[in-house]
Amino acid sequence: MARPNLRAAAVQLSPRLLDRDGTTEKVVDAIERCGRDHVGLAVFPETIIPTYPYFAMVTAPAAIGELMARLHDQAVEVPGPVTETVGGAAGRAGTVVVLGVNERDG
Repeated sequence: MARPNLRAAAVQLSPRLLDRDGTTEKVVDAIERCGRDHVGLAVFPETIIPTYPYFAMVTAPAAIGELMARLHDQAVEVPGPVTETVGGAAGRAGTVVVLGVNERDG
């Protein structure tokens, strides 16, 4: 028996830097596009919400404190509003979503 074809997408999307809600909005828009394009599996960049902390590799340690505080402030609670929003969009689109986030713990 032949397996049905699966359309997969590696979603190329830049975050709104350290903006959890703005980036979530962009992710939801991309999921909706995937649904319209009949994508069954959408994979997003690593820790896209609120951003990948690349600045930790290019910023002097003495200057990183404020950025790390903003990263913590914008981190995602799992489960929480962001996962509910993304999960709802994925369900409506009929698309399985792989999404990495900076998770807040406590």
